[in-house]
Amino acid sequence: MRRPLRSDTARALSNLAIELGDPGRMARARKLHRAGSVGEIAVEAGELSTLVYGSQPDPYSVKILLADDHLGAASLPDPEQLSSVCTCPDGLTTCKHALATILTFAEEVEADARLLDGFLGRSAVAVVVSAEAPTDSDPFFSGTDVHALSFPSFEPLQLREAPSMVVEATDAWPVFDHAISAIARAVGR
Repeated sequence: MRRPLRSDTARALSNLAIELGDPGRMARARKLHRAGSVGEIAVEAGELSTLVYGSQPDPYSVKILLADDHLGAASLPDPEQLSSVCTCPDGLTTCKHALATILTFAEEVEADARLLDGFLGRSAVAVVVSAEAPTDSDPFFSGTDVHALSFPSFEPLQLREAPSMVVEATDAWPVFDHAISAIARAVGR
């Protein structure tokens, strides 16, 4: 389970997302955020860009844009100073993918406040932050709808000869075995 945001700045960013979205869209955005569906976020002056993975095979490309008149500002932007672009078919100004991106960025800002400086244009450094996967009782799929995971299509590997494999007993083997079983159950095999 993701922990509550502690810093005022991170909470303010999260509240900004709430102001930008309606309750239904916000609920779906929180689900995407909690599931770890937001990919690495590229942070540049006035722009956040990422891929958000959902129920479709291909991820949606999302950009959060800051109005030019707010670049270099000392404060967080007002909702009207943010815009978003997403490749999803929603067609609304701020879709659930954009809201999930803002929620994930707020969590990353909690860990490193310099990321907000980069987005607001107060520092010239462009960085990429990687969203941390959720953790809970199941170390691999906690809170994630396994059926919503998307994987690239590929041709199955054809083995001509069965490989030999030596497995040594380790403390990690039960966790690995649990993950393989969970995947097998999820795909119905």
